Order: sequence, then C-alpha cells, then structure tokens
Amino acid sequence: PAGARPAVQQELPPSLRLPVDFETLSDPDQVEERISAERARRFEPWAWPLLRLRVLTVAPDEHVLVAHAHHIIGDGYSAALLVRELITVYDALSRGDVPAQPPLRSTFRDHAVRLAERSAAPAVPATAPPHDNRRARLSAPYRPPVLSAGTDTRARPDTAANPLFHTYGFTVDADQVEALRGLAARNGTSLYAPVLTAYYRALATTTGRTDLVLGLAVSGRDDALPDVHRVFGPFATAVPLRPAGPASGRRDGTGFEDDLRRLATEAAEARAYEGAVPALPN
Repeated sequence: PAGARPAVQQELPPSLRLPVDFETLSDPDQVEERISAERARRFEPWAWPLLRLRVLTVAPDEHVLVAHAHHIIGDGYSAALLVRELITVYDALSRGDVPAQPPLRSTFRDHAVRLAERSAAPAVPATAPPHDNRRARLSAPYRPPVLSAGTDTRARPDTAANPLFHTYGFTVDADQVEALRGLAARNGTSLYAPVLTAYYRALATTTGRTDLVLGLAVSGRDDALPDVHRVFGPFATAVPLRPAGPASGRRDGTGFEDDLRRLATEAAEARAYEGAVPALPN
C-alpha cells in the first residue's frame, strides 16, 4: 500500500550524497553575478547531481542559499515546498531545537505507479458518443492552426526573422481586475476562467477558427495519496481543453460568458480526470 516502506533503508555512499558548495564573497553585488552564472549552467539529465546547492557568505552573519534543480526532479510546487521546509528547519535550529519533520506516508514512486495503472486502463471504445466521454471528445479529428502571421516562413526557425514565439506584455489596472473578479464570481469560477476565456477568444480571432485545443497547467497532485502535498517531485502536467470541438454545440456569435462557462466546465472535467489541485498549505 502507499506509504509502506521496508524496515531497512539504503544509505547512499558519500560519492552520491548531495554536495554543497560554499563561497565567501568580497562584495555583496557578487550575489547577483553568482546567481546569473548558476542560471546559465546546464544540467545533463543523466549526470549526478540534478540539484545544485551553493551557500554564498556575504558577511559573518549573512548567507545566501542558491538552489538550482532540473525540472525532471521537481516542479514549481516542489520548489515552494523545499523553501518551506528549509525555513522550518532553519527556524528550529535558530531556536536551538532539533528539526523534526513528520515522516511522509507516500513518495513520488507511488504517484508513478498510479500513473502506470491509469495508462494501462482499457481504452475508450471508438464508438463512444463524444458528449459521453472526455477522452472521446478530445480524440475527434483535429487540425492544429498555423500561427505564422508576421514571420518569414522561409527563414530558419528560432531566428530573429522567425522566432519560436513572441512575447507581449501589458498591465491590467485595478478596476479591470475587480471587474474580472466580479465576472468570475457571477459564474462560480475563480479568476483564471475569464482570463483563459479572453486568451481563447483572442486565439480564435487570430486564427479565424473556434475549434482550438488549449493546454491547462495543473499541479498533478492527486489527493488520494496521503501527504502528496509534501512530496518533492515532477508532478506538474498540462491537460488539454477543447471547448468548441465538433460535438460541443458552440455556435458562431457565442457571447463571452457562454464561452467562460464552457471553458470552466471543460477545465473542471480535466482536473477531475487528472486529479485534484490542492492549495499550498500555509
């Protein structure tokens, strides 16, 4: 069962223990330099370690811990957990107490086993009505849109003339945020729904089509596993949303709130299929 562990645990040899690099800096401005240099360092997925720790001493009583991990061993949620646990341990040590974290009742291995079992489940019959099964709806024929407007399609990809993506920044003022929150509340959703709906409709306008597949990021942490919100690992994933597929019934001229409700329903089904998304504990 999840959480059951052998009485004897393997202890890693010194060569496989996580190293910690220490450096004393002569100038506090060197902290940002060291962080930038660490950010530029690559990881090789097959090489140990995939988590690097550096302690930068700025003054006798001031130190900076730099943690750099490959995404294959941990996601953004895991980074927050690591910071929480480090702060908890540090606070205990500063009080002269012995740090004591409760033992975990499950591990990432348990999660991987559940994923394997889910993948081995019988496939959805091809004759299943699209509106009766989410996977069948997503399996309907789909032609990805071409997003190449404004680029030179003759140029090599990922160059100045043909970048892989464009970035556009803008600021939403406080009044607009309040209006979005009110719109979300009226439809029983959180703020993500109107923002995702605006993104969907912008893509529909850009591509000239409404049958689009969107990716929704989820934490991937299934509440059925005990203590899953305390496990470090690459749980995060993305689930597909297809709010206007062939069997959706969406008509031309559909209003913003109708699309919002459709997307919110699709997102809820996707989360139920992939597992709940727990809130980060306080």
